[in-house]
Amino acid sequence: MKKKNKKNSPNRIKCQISGQERMSNATYLANKGEKNEVTGNVWASFYINKESYKALVLEVEAGGLDKAAVLYKTDKGTIYKWLSYNGQSRARMAQPSAPKVDSTSDRDRKLARRRELYAENKRQVALAA
Repeated sequence: MKKKNKKNSPNRIKCQISGQERMSNATYLANKGEKNEVTGNVWASFYINKESYKALVLEVEAGGLDKAAVLYKTDKGTIYKWLSYNGQSRARMAQPSAPKVDSTSDRDRKLARRRELYAENKRQVALAA
């Protein structure tokens, strides 16, 4: 007869699509969360297993985020998080690309101008001395 645990472990993670559970450990959860810039608990709340991930990727590639969201009865944001937290770069491919903007911000320009003025003042002081 299999011995049953008295308490549920907080390190047990559950696939959000298939419902399968597996045991994990706190370090693994913390590392996965840190890698995705969230806490381990948040990462675990968007965990999906490999088989479900592969099926989701095929759905997104075939019909896009909208159709996958309808099929899985969730919103596009959740689909995107499932992809980004559990895979490599598929989520970036599925996300619509943002328009290109000039990467130099006003703050960067002001700081560059301030450095130029500082260097010019320093050069003038050196010439006057």
